[in-house]
Amino acid sequence: MLFVAAYAVVAGCVLPLVWVVRLTRRRTRIAEIRWLTRRNLRSRIAAEWMTSAALLVSGLGLARHLIWARPLAFFALGMLSHFLIHSLGETFHPPL
Repeated sequence: MLFVAAYAVVAGCVLPLVWVVRLTRRRTRIAEIRWLTRRNLRSRIAAEWMTSAALLVSGLGLARHLIWARPLAFFALGMLSHFLIHSLGETFHPPL
Protein backbone atom coordinates (compact mmCIF):
# COMPACT_ATOMS: atom_id res chain seq x y z
CA MET A 1 0.00 0.00 0.00
CA LEU A 2 2.93 2.32 0.50
CA PHE A 3 3.60 2.41 -3.25
CA VAL A 4 -0.03 3.32 -3.97
CA ALA A 5 0.14 6.04 -1.29
CA ALA A 6 3.34 7.48 -2.79
CA TYR A 7 1.88 7.37 -6.31
CA ALA A 8 -1.31 9.11 -5.19
CA VAL A 9 0.62 11.89 -3.44
CA VAL A 10 2.97 12.44 -6.39
CA ALA A 11 0.10 12.42 -8.91
CA GLY A 12 -1.89 14.75 -6.67
CA CYS A 13 1.00 17.21 -6.63
CA VAL A 14 1.81 16.99 -10.34
CA LEU A 15 -1.74 17.32 -11.70
CA PRO A 16 -2.22 20.99 -10.73
CA LEU A 17 1.28 21.82 -11.95
CA VAL A 18 0.40 20.50 -15.40
CA TRP A 19 -2.53 22.91 -15.62
CA VAL A 20 -0.50 25.83 -14.30
CA VAL A 21 2.11 25.23 -16.99
CA ARG A 22 -0.52 24.71 -19.71
CA LEU A 23 -2.39 27.88 -18.86
CA THR A 24 0.63 30.13 -18.40
CA ARG A 25 2.27 29.25 -21.71
CA ARG A 26 0.53 31.43 -24.28
CA ARG A 27 1.46 29.42 -27.37
CA THR A 28 0.42 26.09 -25.83
CA ARG A 29 -2.84 27.48 -24.51
CA ILE A 30 -4.07 28.61 -27.90
CA ALA A 31 -3.02 25.45 -29.71
CA GLU A 32 -4.23 22.88 -27.16
CA ILE A 33 -7.41 24.26 -25.61
CA ARG A 34 -8.79 26.64 -28.21
CA TRP A 35 -11.84 24.42 -28.70
CA LEU A 36 -12.88 24.59 -25.03
CA THR A 37 -15.39 27.21 -24.10
CA ARG A 38 -14.77 29.23 -20.97
CA ARG A 39 -17.40 27.28 -19.02
CA ASN A 40 -16.02 23.88 -20.07
CA LEU A 41 -12.51 24.95 -19.22
CA ARG A 42 -13.50 26.12 -15.74
CA SER A 43 -15.39 22.92 -14.96
CA ARG A 44 -12.54 20.77 -16.29
CA ILE A 45 -9.96 22.58 -14.19
CA ALA A 46 -12.20 22.39 -11.11
CA ALA A 47 -12.70 18.65 -11.61
CA GLU A 48 -8.99 18.03 -12.02
CA TRP A 49 -8.18 20.08 -8.91
CA MET A 50 -10.75 18.03 -6.97
CA THR A 51 -9.08 14.88 -8.31
CA SER A 52 -5.76 16.24 -7.12
CA ALA A 53 -7.14 16.94 -3.65
CA ALA A 54 -8.70 13.47 -3.46
CA LEU A 55 -5.39 11.90 -4.49
CA LEU A 56 -3.45 13.87 -1.88
CA VAL A 57 -5.88 13.12 0.94
CA SER A 58 -6.15 9.44 0.08
CA GLY A 59 -2.39 9.07 -0.35
CA LEU A 60 -1.70 10.62 3.03
CA GLY A 61 -4.45 8.49 4.58
CA LEU A 62 -2.98 5.33 3.08
CA ALA A 63 0.45 6.23 4.39
CA ARG A 64 -1.02 6.54 7.90
CA HIS A 65 -3.04 3.28 7.48
CA LEU A 66 -6.40 4.96 8.02
CA ILE A 67 -9.47 2.83 7.32
CA TRP A 68 -11.29 5.36 5.10
CA ALA A 69 -8.29 5.87 2.82
CA ARG A 70 -8.70 2.70 0.75
CA PRO A 71 -12.15 3.49 -0.70
CA LEU A 72 -11.13 7.10 -1.26
CA ALA A 73 -7.93 6.00 -3.02
CA PHE A 74 -9.95 3.66 -5.23
CA PHE A 75 -12.28 6.51 -6.14
CA ALA A 76 -9.46 9.05 -6.65
CA LEU A 77 -7.41 6.70 -8.83
CA GLY A 78 -10.54 6.04 -10.88
CA MET A 79 -10.96 9.79 -11.36
CA LEU A 80 -7.32 10.02 -12.43
CA SER A 81 -7.79 7.16 -14.92
CA HIS A 82 -10.83 8.93 -16.38
CA PHE A 83 -8.91 12.16 -16.91
CA LEU A 84 -5.91 10.37 -18.42
CA ILE A 85 -8.08 8.53 -20.94
CA HIS A 86 -10.13 11.65 -21.64
CA SER A 87 -7.07 13.81 -22.24
CA LEU A 88 -5.58 11.23 -24.61
CA GLY A 89 -8.81 11.21 -26.58
CA GLU A 90 -8.80 15.00 -26.82
CA THR A 91 -5.16 15.03 -27.89
CA PHE A 92 -5.71 12.76 -30.85
CA HIS A 93 -9.34 13.61 -31.70
CA PRO A 94 -10.37 17.08 -30.52
CA PRO A 95 -14.12 17.70 -30.61
CA LEU A 96 -15.50 19.78 -33.45
